[in-house]
Amino acid sequence: MPAPPHAPISLLRYPGGKSKPAARRWVLAHQPRVVGEYREPFVGGGGVFFALPPGVPAWVNDIDPDLVAVYLALRDRPAEFAARCRVVDPARLKEEFDRVKLDGGEDRAFRYFLVNRTVFGGRVNYDLPSRLYFSNPDGWNVVKGDTLGRAAAHLAGVRVTCGDFAPLLAEPGRDVWCYADPPYLVNSSLPPTCRLYRHAFTGADHARLAAAVRASPHKVALSYGDDPDGFARSLYPAAEGFRVAAADLNYGGTVGGGKARGRELLILNYNPGKVSVLLPGPAPRPDPPAPVRWADRRERRALVRQLRAADRTLSLRKIATRLGVTLSTVQSDLAAG
Repeated sequence: MPAPPHAPISLLRYPGGKSKPAARRWVLAHQPRVVGEYREPFVGGGGVFFALPPGVPAWVNDIDPDLVAVYLALRDRPAEFAARCRVVDPARLKEEFDRVKLDGGEDRAFRYFLVNRTVFGGRVNYDLPSRLYFSNPDGWNVVKGDTLGRAAAHLAGVRVTCGDFAPLLAEPGRDVWCYADPPYLVNSSLPPTCRLYRHAFTGADHARLAAAVRASPHKVALSYGDDPDGFARSLYPAAEGFRVAAADLNYGGTVGGGKARGRELLILNYNPGKVSVLLPGPAPRPDPPAPVRWADRRERRALVRQLRAADRTLSLRKIATRLGVTLSTVQSDLAAG
């Protein structure tokens, strides 16, 4: 069965990410009725972002420059990046992993992507090379299909930044929905060699995030683990108008050889109205997206050619679907050269 027009893309492996279907559906079921722009200040693996319909104006951000380099490479030089990934000989994948994990002069995006896809748990911290175990060779199979091309198409025209979360919550916009999935509270209390994320996010940082959410003019949803001390709930009390939904979800990473399961909170500063998807349950059938109006025809033509060059097996109809344009538009763009 062919993939729906905006079938979710699983690009990066990220601890606590929302790439699993149940977690993704749960978050999207609580989105506002109208979303004129999507913003994600802690994009990580982009599980929710890559599940959005194409054509929604978006701004994604992360504090990790190496992770952000992957998003920029797919947006700005997708054909070059895909070609660099596909020249890796699968028979020498571990050898390539061992080389690039210690090579600070390697292409930043390629280095992060290869290590992330094949390292234990998807954890990339170059400051702890002893923790960079090659353990997931099948993760590199992602470069064989059309995932990179689809991710590049999804990122076309998206604003990508590397820095603090605050500007995404504060900058004015119309019908903005911010989804924030900050690092887990427990991360900063773990020994450095056991932390899930390279960049710490302390209790003070969580308090600063809560203050920014209170001051934000936008609709904001936040994901938190339901910590036993109730710290997350205390930052967003119901008395101040916050709503809290909870669900039991599987997390990324492993515990004792199995997937960890825990209670996840979704904290909202708005009323989402009727929630259409309950857990567990099937994914809803998406409505076909409206055609995208491209402001820059040259940019669209360049992306069409890049997608075609990156994967010659990708049909023109699929390219048209990914970009939200008609088949005749893609044919015209290719003929224009």
